[in-house]
Amino acid sequence: MDPFISNKTENLVAAIDLGSNSFKLMIAKIVSSDGIYHIEELDTIKESIKIASGLNDKGILSEKYLKKTYETLIRFGDRLRRFDQKSVTAVGTFTLRSIKNKNFLENAQKLLGFDIEIISGEEEAAYIYDGVMHVSPESDGNQLIIDIGGGSTEIIVGDRAKIHDATSLTLGCVTSAVSFFDGTKISETSFDRAVEHAKKIIKKNISKKIQSWQNVIGTSGTCRAIADIILLNNLDTTTNSPIDDIGGFITLKGMNKIKEELLNAGDVENSTLSGIKSERKPVIASGLSILFALFEELKIKQMEVTESALLYGSIHRKLFSLISKPDEVIGAYKKIIPVDSHALIKDQCEEEIKILEDKFYVDEKQTNRVLLTASYLSDQLLNDDQDIKILLWATRLLEIGKSINLKNYQIYSSYIISNSELHGFTNKEKIRLSTLVHAHRSALSNYEFNIKYIDWTMLFVIRISYILCKNRELINFDQMKVINKDKKIKIKFEKDWLDQNPYLAFRLKREKAYWKKINDKFKISLDLNDS
Repeated sequence: MDPFISNKTENLVAAIDLGSNSFKLMIAKIVSSDGIYHIEELDTIKESIKIASGLNDKGILSEKYLKKTYETLIRFGDRLRRFDQKSVTAVGTFTLRSIKNKNFLENAQKLLGFDIEIISGEEEAAYIYDGVMHVSPESDGNQLIIDIGGGSTEIIVGDRAKIHDATSLTLGCVTSAVSFFDGTKISETSFDRAVEHAKKIIKKNISKKIQSWQNVIGTSGTCRAIADIILLNNLDTTTNSPIDDIGGFITLKGMNKIKEELLNAGDVENSTLSGIKSERKPVIASGLSILFALFEELKIKQMEVTESALLYGSIHRKLFSLISKPDEVIGAYKKIIPVDSHALIKDQCEEEIKILEDKFYVDEKQTNRVLLTASYLSDQLLNDDQDIKILLWATRLLEIGKSINLKNYQIYSSYIISNSELHGFTNKEKIRLSTLVHAHRSALSNYEFNIKYIDWTMLFVIRISYILCKNRELINFDQMKVINKDKKIKIKFEKDWLDQNPYLAFRLKREKAYWKKINDKFKISLDLNDS
């Protein structure tokens, strides 16, 4: 292990984000394995002090907010008492750039016990970009990254290789709240004014490069809060999935429903929406107004939300600055990886599936039987390579919930998938995995299926594969015939085989009844030659 993390802090590093809305501290442990450094988050502390509210037009921070700032820094400093100077990175963003109080930075650094770097808007965008690239799956094409802070909004377009364009807008949820809203009160007029103000700033500062992207990623408290509210209140089923408990998506449909509810309430305090934290209430309407403006001006249909990118970007940069040969490593999946090893773990999804298999209960022989059966059926019924990958990964994780409870184990298997980090998977892919695993057994009527659910054929394959292996032996595939014609799927079994396997025949007949209830809609049936 490199000497820069071999110190009295047990290989710990820390990053501090001194933002306009909140101060955040993240502590992580660096674990070395086979030349790869794994960044394992141990603790994150967040203090919502909204210092942008206390800054006047001359850049003077009021005594009230100055006191809040210094008290928070003292607490953070105490938490980091055992840390070496070189193991901690602290950055200040928009509001700290604007504070003109005499000796403010000097006093802040003394109270924290560590140096504070005041970064520009461009540098902030670069930190956020590094953080998103560090925690998000590898994707083709340009990514549009949006971070709505308390005093500014960073917009970045880039790919894995570099940033193509970045803009820092003087537009934040705290400053907008002060300008357009009366505390937690909200009216249609104030909301519309806030949206129009945000649109003007966006139009004035956005270049054409910003409008060329394939995926949209939101990071920051505002994006996380809006995504959580959409999920907890079931305001938009983005994936049309019966098991949609992961969240992490923002859509116009979901935002419109939040807006409607807040306007009807007239005050965020009177809202019946679940998931609005007390510290978020004064800025939820202003943050929502900025998101509306961004969605409309940039023609965004859906945004996937990720973790606090600035914190991860800070740790990413700190580690790279301390590594003797930074050009020989890259950052991805919360790891620092030697360039010559990257190809070996490029399929991070496969690595994550193996980790779950090793960590939880898996009957290897039975899993292989179901896997082979699912592979045989998917070769005939599925055309998309990624769909087949997801199906087979799901097949390998069907029984991991048995480590928790045998009864209804599929619920626990799904829970483990939903709540594991699974670096390399998008939120949507995690939902697909979780849903297939959750619904692989028991009556289909137990699930609230949506007609637009995208994985019907995959679910059909995984359920039939599970049933065919119930006797814990691999069946002869010649005993069944798979027909995929005119958007209708049938599986026919030889009558002699059914007679020789009465238990499986019973299970298949019951499965046929489950599918018959929805056959007219989904054109999937099971033919047992019994009628």
